[in-house]
Amino acid sequence: MLDRQLGEAKLKKGWRLVLAGNRVTDGGVAFRLAMPLANRMLHVEAQPTVDDWACWAIDHGINEDVIGFVMFRPELLSTFTDALKSKETAFATPRSWAMVSTILQSQASTQAEILDKLIAGAVGHGVALEFAAYRKLKEKLPDIEGVLYGKNVKCADKADVRHVSTLALAYRVIDMGEDNLTLAQNWSQRCIKWLDALDVKWAALFISIVLRKKNIYLQGPENTAWVGKHQGLIAFRDA
Repeated sequence: MLDRQLGEAKLKKGWRLVLAGNRVTDGGVAFRLAMPLANRMLHVEAQPTVDDWACWAIDHGINEDVIGFVMFRPELLSTFTDALKSKETAFATPRSWAMVSTILQSQASTQAEILDKLIAGAVGHGVALEFAAYRKLKEKLPDIEGVLYGKNVKCADKADVRHVSTLALAYRVIDMGEDNLTLAQNWSQRCIKWLDALDVKWAALFISIVLRKKNIYLQGPENTAWVGKHQGLIAFRDA
């Protein structure tokens, strides 16, 4: 660090040194830096936000149930601090949610009871129970096909059901976009109109997810007008 040299390799003028590591309090086999060395550094603690994680998750094909649940229960993106206190070995983190996604995608035919145990082994028993309850909400979805084709569909006045419905619609549009762009664009306009009638926040969530994946799926005069009117509600616009 102080000599700006690694073995025979010397850092060139103008290069900056950046170090990344766990805190000593994180239980990650980390050791406190020598005080004179620590005093020569600028220390910044970085914590991912749910929006940061959602951007990454959407971009990397994380299972839609995992994305939906974490966005619905953002406090469960990480239960690391509680696990430190209780000394649990399985707890939720961005890493272990990615593991859950892999489990769901690779073990689709596995019995539900075994699948739940595998998920609990990744994020902990309590979080796994809540995640299972969230996934069961799919049984209460309104007529998704009806919404896509412009029918007058009613939806339960419950935030969790509407959240799951929004995710289901967003991923139907995304999946269709690869095969039939025109149909995906038509569907997206109908979805936004339907979700906006429920509450503007559901339309914003739908647009945020689809926009992150591919903005061309949202092209259309009605969509453009909606986005222009509600710019401040759209998340992760750096797609």
